[in-house]
Amino acid sequence: MDIKQEFITPNKYTRPQIRLQKVKKIAIHYTGDIGATAQNEHDYFNGTCIREQRYASCHYLVGLQGEKIQIIPDNELSYCTNQANAYSINIETCYEISSGKFNQITEKSLIELAAFLCRKYGLNPINDLIRHYDVTGKVCPKYYVDHPDVWNKFKQAVKGCMNGSSYTLPSYGSPVNSSDIHLTSTTGYKHAITTASINMRSSYNLSANIMMVLPKGKQCEIINYPTDGWVQIKPDGSNRIGYCVTQYLELTPSIELDTKSYIFNGVGKIYQFIIKTDSKKQLYVSSSDRDIVSVKYVSTDSRGQKWQIDSHKKGSVKIYVKTDNASTYLPVTVK
Repeated sequence: MDIKQEFITPNKYTRPQIRLQKVKKIAIHYTGDIGATAQNEHDYFNGTCIREQRYASCHYLVGLQGEKIQIIPDNELSYCTNQANAYSINIETCYEISSGKFNQITEKSLIELAAFLCRKYGLNPINDLIRHYDVTGKVCPKYYVDHPDVWNKFKQAVKGCMNGSSYTLPSYGSPVNSSDIHLTSTTGYKHAITTASINMRSSYNLSANIMMVLPKGKQCEIINYPTDGWVQIKPDGSNRIGYCVTQYLELTPSIELDTKSYIFNGVGKIYQFIIKTDSKKQLYVSSSDRDIVSVKYVSTDSRGQKWQIDSHKKGSVKIYVKTDNASTYLPVTVK
């Protein structure tokens, strides 16, 4: 999944850094700003919206060319779906015509992003995808409110995308080949320990307010990497989230998969996935039963390492992803 992380500046109006409760819903919106690009919307939430003191934002933006921009981390609240803000991840979607109908590239990208998030959080797209309209009655996203049959098809398309099946674009009926679907996994650092007494600040610059001083030996959860030389962390035993320089942190390698399981609907199918890593360790990927599902390395590019899994017969396996000092696995079923 190609998602550009371009986080907006922490502030009380568009990014209050309030910790999100357990993710229960994925909320779909349209921007209400005809012709605006995803970058336009990012810049609005990072500028004009703050200056006008408006409480508004989202987690992700899907653009007119299918680009995906994440502007707030998943574990922070965004001001987008009123009373559902506390438990939903919000996606704002760009459009070009007054009906609010997304173009085909945008709609396909939106389906992929929704499927990615549903997989990541173990959600059922039929029950756990919602429109802004479902919460407040606001006509948003307009085309899916005006055409409830298309909305139902959208949820089915997301389900198909999640399962690796071919599906049709709900607003157009155009088929999308399942070979276009990609899993994404990430490896990297999720935990750290301080190697000296250091300041945790409210933003990632040395002039930002000091939130607390962390003693040497403090265990921390790594939330995000906002820029080179800085890391966003949550100290153990605290609900506060702040920023520290990486110079005084010992990072602990780990691996996390963005999907909890995967299902092949039939044998003789091939799927590829990307593993992104910031670890320098050798990466090993293998199958627990190559007669059912085999796995092989394909290539490496700017997105990371590309691997391919092939389904050969019905059954269940585990796809192991390991480095020298960390490991995890992806359960795979062939029906």
